[in-house]
Amino acid sequence: MDQPRRGIVIVVLALGLAGCGGVTTSAGASQAPASAAIASVSPSVSAGPSGPIPSTPTASGAGVSVNLTFTGTTPFKAIGSAGRCTPLAYGSNQTGLVFDANGGDYPGLGASFGVEVSDLPNIKWQVQGDTYYIGTSGLALSADHHTITLDVSLKGAVPAGAIAPGPEHVQGTIVCP
Repeated sequence: MDQPRRGIVIVVLALGLAGCGGVTTSAGASQAPASAAIASVSPSVSAGPSGPIPSTPTASGAGVSVNLTFTGTTPFKAIGSAGRCTPLAYGSNQTGLVFDANGGDYPGLGASFGVEVSDLPNIKWQVQGDTYYIGTSGLALSADHHTITLDVSLKGAVPAGAIAPGPEHVQGTIVCP
C-alpha cells in the first residue's frame, strides 16, 4: 500500500472508532461517552451500534400511569397520566425503560424527574437550580418491561462547597404502555 492510502485508512479507522461511543482511559478501563450521563434526565441514551437504542417516547397521557409518593424535605404525591416513557432496545429486544416528567406534568415535582431502569439503573430529581437528588438502588423493572417499581432513598447532590439538601424518599409505580 502506498503512503497516501495508508493515511486515508488511518483517518477512516479513527473516525469509525470515534463513532463507537466509548472512551478508554490510560489505565485501560472503558468509560461511557458523555451522552450516557445525560440519559439520567432525558429519554436520550448513548447511541451506537453496541448500545441500547431508544424507541419513540410515548406521549403524555397515552396510557402512562404514575403513582409516586415523595417524602422528606419536599413531600408531595405525583399521581396521574402525565410524563413520557421511552423503551430501550438492543436490536429487536427491549432491554430497559426510561421515564421522565417535570413540574408542568406534576405541580410540585420541580424542574425534572428522570428514571432509567437498565443495566445501569438511576434516578435524578432536580427540584430547582442546583438542588437535586440522585439514587441508583431500589428500582425494579417488570418482566414485561412496562412497569417500574420504586422504593428509593435519594441523596442530595450539589456543586462543591454548597450545602446538600435533606434526605428524600420516593416510593410507588410507573406503568408505561
